[in-house]
Amino acid sequence: MPDYYLTPSIADDWCADRGYSHWSLLTTQQKEVALINASEWIDRLYTFRGLPEDHTQVRAWPRCDAYRDDGRAITGIPAEVKDAVLMLASAFAESEDLAEQLLGTASRVKQEKAGSIAVHYETLPYRYRSKITRILMAVCVPSMQGQIRRG
Repeated sequence: MPDYYLTPSIADDWCADRGYSHWSLLTTQQKEVALINASEWIDRLYTFRGLPEDHTQVRAWPRCDAYRDDGRAITGIPAEVKDAVLMLASAFAESEDLAEQLLGTASRVKQEKAGSIAVHYETLPYRYRSKITRILMAVCVPSMQGQIRRG
């Protein structure tokens, strides 16, 4: 299995359907790099439901023992993961800054100063409810949302 979830040809169709013309200007190798980066970031930043189907697989999906909140089994690579990878790969193809904004990992200017030039950055938490996080929530392990549970 390749190091990315989806092939460049699938990404070509997805980007064309959404009018992302910048994608069509990329070489196949550039598209593969963007898809690998997107796949790696998503696997690294999110904790998914269930367990990998095969302990030797490169990517986090497919998984076994993964269920949606309503009890339905999640099989194969879920649409949410595919959409997040395609959206993020398209962003990586434009700029790393755009990809970091979609992930919610970009730094923001917290304080500015003109005289003597001083800039302070505020780093957003890893899983700030970014666009990618909102897409993936249905297939991620639910967070405890700040609650402490005692047995």
